[in-house]
Amino acid sequence: MKIKIITTAILLCTVQVFFAQDVKKDTQLPNTKSSVEATKNDSIKKATEAVNKALKADEKMLKEKLRNDKKALNQALETEKEKHRADKESREFSLKQSKILAAEKSVQKSKEKLATTEKNLLDNMEKFEKKKDKGKLDPTQIEKENIKISKQQIKINNLKEDVVKAEKKLSKARD
Repeated sequence: MKIKIITTAILLCTVQVFFAQDVKKDTQLPNTKSSVEATKNDSIKKATEAVNKALKADEKMLKEKLRNDKKALNQALETEKEKHRADKESREFSLKQSKILAAEKSVQKSKEKLATTEKNLLDNMEKFEKKKDKGKLDPTQIEKENIKISKQQIKINNLKEDVVKAEKKLSKARD
């Protein structure tokens, strides 16, 4: 059985070799070496020109992109500066308004104090005059009352000065 398989394999190989076709190589050799070199040089020149054009186009695109980025950055910086200026101005305005309000309150408070002190002085003077007219006061009590009245007058003068100072502060805050 082995022999049959081996002889069959050998027979098939011989038949296949017998009927096999010859392959011819048909390659054309260039006529001259210079034409080959010329075509190589032309193709190299064309390739380098194409690469150079592509590089120049890329360079132009990158330059344009860089210019646009710089413009955008400058614009962003400018808007940021404007925002800071506006914030600063609004803080200054609100601070000025609060100073004005505080000065107005101070003026109002000083005027109210002055008015109440003047009213108290007038009331005390009227009481003193009534007691003096009735003759119920001795000379020491009269002197004590005069001292009280003069102290209140000094206090009124000080309050008037405070009102003037507060009004100056208010006018300064408004300017």
